[in-house]
Amino acid sequence: MLIINTPDPPDVEQTKLMIRRQIDPRYSGEVIFEPEKKKPYSYKKNWTCKVFVDQHKIHREKYPAYILYRNKIIERESYLEDNNYHRDVGPASLYYAGYGSKVILNEQYYNHGLLHRLDGPAAIYYKLDLKKPKFPATRISQQHYYVNGYRHRLDGPALIQACDIDTQGMECYYFNGQLHSENGLAEKWFNERGICTYESYALYGKKMSKEEFDKKMLTKLYW
Repeated sequence: MLIINTPDPPDVEQTKLMIRRQIDPRYSGEVIFEPEKKKPYSYKKNWTCKVFVDQHKIHREKYPAYILYRNKIIERESYLEDNNYHRDVGPASLYYAGYGSKVILNEQYYNHGLLHRLDGPAAIYYKLDLKKPKFPATRISQQHYYVNGYRHRLDGPALIQACDIDTQGMECYYFNGQLHSENGLAEKWFNERGICTYESYALYGKKMSKEEFDKKMLTKLYW
C-alpha cells in the first residue's frame, strides 16, 4: 500500500495524472491519498481517498476502484477498469449526500468509458428534500438517456429537467446524439407554472420553424 499526501482530495482525472507522475508503472495495489498535514478537526480536511492501481491505471474488477471518504463516510465511489468508467450491472459512478445512509445525489451508468444504459436513464441527478433533515429524502432533478455515449431515446425525451425555483423545466428529444423529433416539438422549456418559455422543432440536429417542420413531415424529406 502506498500513501500520498495532497492538500485536497483528487477527483478521478486528477488521480490518473498523479498516478502517472508519482507511482512506479510496475506497481499494482492500493494507493491512499490523505491531507498533507494532520490539523485540528475540520470537515473539509477529514477525508481519505482510496484508489486501486494496476500498472499506471485505475483498475479493479467488480468492485469500486476509486472511493472517497469524508468524515469516514463514503462520499463518492466509482467503478473503473483500465482507467475507464465501467460496470456490467449498476451505476459506475455514485455521489452520496454524506448522511451515512448512502443517500444518492447522482448516479451514472457507463460501458467501457461511455455513458450507456438501455433500460433507463444513464445519468440521474437528485435534489435533497431539505424539509426532512433527520430523514433525508431526494427527488429526481435531471434524467439523461444515453446509448453508447450518445444522447438517445426512442420512446420519450432523452433529457428531462424538473422545474424548480431556480431552474426551468426542460424536455428534449434526441436520436443518436442529434436533437430530433418526428412527433412534434423537439425541445420545450417551461416555468414552475407549466407555461412554455421556449420551444423548437428539429430533425436530425437541424432546428426549424413549425411551418418548415410540417412541410418536411408531409414530404418526408429530412435532408
